[in-house]
Amino acid sequence: MIIGVAVKAGELMVALPKPNRHADCINIILSLGLVPDIQNQWGKSLHQGFYCENGKFYTRPQAFLHAVECGQLEFCANQLELIALGEMKFSRLGVCSEDLW
Repeated sequence: MIIGVAVKAGELMVALPKPNRHADCINIILSLGLVPDIQNQWGKSLHQGFYCENGKFYTRPQAFLHAVECGQLEFCANQLELIALGEMKFSRLGVCSEDLW
């Protein structure tokens, strides 16, 4: 089950429990100066995501799948079939904290 938001910068992960948002993680990174030049790191070494009760980091698309698998989010079978057939792009199906809490 997804229990909080996380921002991962290389091996560093800043994670906060719900109802926090990714901006709260980013504010911690900025205030502590953990990632200089944070604006140029998105998609390279800096990623927004979520973490589960075991502390595992999930990207937004991975978190979406995990939330569906554990019943935290409902997703209709037709949509899952379209993804499996390649007729619906999964990369557009990232989860947002607002979807979970």
